[in-house]
Amino acid sequence: MLVPKTLEECNEVFNKTLKSNDQVHFMNLSRDKIITTHHTLGQWVRNNWGLWVESPLYNHMIDMGFRHPDDMSGTIIKEYWLYLNGLPSEVEQDLIRYNEYWDKFNLSEEG
Repeated sequence: MLVPKTLEECNEVFNKTLKSNDQVHFMNLSRDKIITTHHTLGQWVRNNWGLWVESPLYNHMIDMGFRHPDDMSGTIIKEYWLYLNGLPSEVEQDLIRYNEYWDKFNLSEEG
């Protein structure tokens, strides 16, 4: 099994791993339906690409600023959808949104 080590490699591995009809189906999802893959493709990514352990991809995503495997897989999947649809990356926006969430969550846990 091919396992990417960086976010950039994820699209390449998806292209080699997913059947072309699955790629077309995924590409044709509306933006608001991407989240529906969280418990299917997202779970597969988290479990098979080592996002629950200190794998090279996990460490790469941590180094980028991500904090949780769910956020990592969500960004990986969304970036693939953006790539398939010829749209620009939204990694920076995702990082800001996820980090704002975790900062608020951690503050509420403390007080």
